[in-house]
Amino acid sequence: MLACVLLICCCACGKTATTTEPATTTAAPTTVLNVNLGGTEVPEDVRELELGPQDFTYESLMLSLPRLRKLERLSFTDEVELTTEQFEAIRGATKAEINYGVEIAGTVYSPRTRELSLTGLTSETLPAYLEPLSRLRHLETLHLNGEEDALLLGAEDLDFLRQTFPELTLDYTVEIGGVRYEPAAEKVDLSMLSGEELPAALESMRLLPELSKITLMDAEDTTRLSMSDAKLVLDAFPEAKIYYKFELFGKTLCTLDERVEYDSVTLTDADEPAIRAALDLLPKCTYFKLDEDHYGISNEIMASIRDDYPNTKVVWRVWVHYLNMLTDEEILRISHVVTDENCGPLKYCTGAVYVDLGHNEQGQLTDTSYLAYMPNLECLILSGASITDLSPLVNCQKLTWLELGYCGTITDLSPLSQIPDLKYLNISGEFQIRDLSALDNVKLERFMAAECRIPYAEQKRFEEVHPDCLVGWSGFLYGYPWRYNEGANALYNAFDYYNEMRTLFCYYDGDTYWGNTKNSPYGDGYIALRDPEFAASRET
Repeated sequence: MLACVLLICCCACGKTATTTEPATTTAAPTTVLNVNLGGTEVPEDVRELELGPQDFTYESLMLSLPRLRKLERLSFTDEVELTTEQFEAIRGATKAEINYGVEIAGTVYSPRTRELSLTGLTSETLPAYLEPLSRLRHLETLHLNGEEDALLLGAEDLDFLRQTFPELTLDYTVEIGGVRYEPAAEKVDLSMLSGEELPAALESMRLLPELSKITLMDAEDTTRLSMSDAKLVLDAFPEAKIYYKFELFGKTLCTLDERVEYDSVTLTDADEPAIRAALDLLPKCTYFKLDEDHYGISNEIMASIRDDYPNTKVVWRVWVHYLNMLTDEEILRISHVVTDENCGPLKYCTGAVYVDLGHNEQGQLTDTSYLAYMPNLECLILSGASITDLSPLVNCQKLTWLELGYCGTITDLSPLSQIPDLKYLNISGEFQIRDLSALDNVKLERFMAAECRIPYAEQKRFEEVHPDCLVGWSGFLYGYPWRYNEGANALYNAFDYYNEMRTLFCYYDGDTYWGNTKNSPYGDGYIALRDPEFAASRET
């Protein structure tokens, strides 16, 4: 006998149900009774049924399910909230396929579940849980600690979960040194740990995304952790504020120190490992000075240390002949004693800004290679030196003042074409210079070329190229327009830049200056001030 399918709408919500009617009117009539689910009525021979929260009550549904003997599929909308026990009871009361919620590890959860415990979740099983978790759109908190509060996921797994479900709160704790920490923990105390316990603690600390402070010292500033242990912590958490104290050359240092200064220390090359070990534990230190009483550790070793710790200004004392200076000195004035044999240490003075090496005559100073290591150089005086190579100055892009009077050996000005912001230039006495075209793009404001052999036509061409530049083709080498303004009392009318410079170089004093900042009456930073002890030794 043929049959046709009839869709019946549930009275309360328009839900549909499927039933059958006889194909012919000759068959005996069949009575189909309705079943009340507590919110709507459905035919007792319904085959498919979808219910929302307004369509039923749990009690009425449980009473009605035995009568729905033809029911093949029962679906609930996402708004329906059933407990696990209620869902299991419904499943046991019908043979129909039930479509409800999200099944995770054999348990079905309501689509509106807000908290969920996955105590056995591991790195291996995590991928299988991602799709079901994504369907729990109302989930707010995921509890992850398992038996004995064990957490089986790693830091990468937790980071992945946070990125995949940014609105989801991951609830767990980790044990470090006998203390349990939650994910929001910002500070961890490792002072009670030994070096053997540290690796496991570091792994657990990776599970704390908000961690920003780590202390390795107890209340008495003692610890069981060595300097190498502390370095492991610093390397593992470079952004954290880490508290640890250690000894170096008789002084207690701290990992939080921003400035370290030794004003009187005796060093040798054998101290290099200790210096490096200390710098490894000083991530916030921007200034580290080792001022020796005498020449000990080599400049080459100190320079390699400085190069390997670029975020820290490493400073030490270098020697030029019997003169000495710190490598971060900004002002150097050394006359009469600098030669090619002893000028090498000047390359370590990378902080130099104002340098006066004038009056080192008699052909003893031809080397300029050290200038390439002075990127902040602004003012340079080399008058009287027998130099020929200006190419190191290309590295001195801040150069403003350059005085090359009476060198007599310079033939090529082309390196200066690469210093366009040079303002003041004196090449007086450079009788080998004929062509000034290298200066065409240089923004000169004062130019002195007295006692030179520059052709008249080239002089005029230069003036046309630099119409706003004060030019001196003759006259006193250091007079107008070089150091002084024009006027009857020109020598007492210094222009502003030179006025500042002669103050910095202490030109007012009138004494002959040889060096050593330690005894400077003007304070640190002035290299060329006379030191009685060195002056006496020089005279003898």
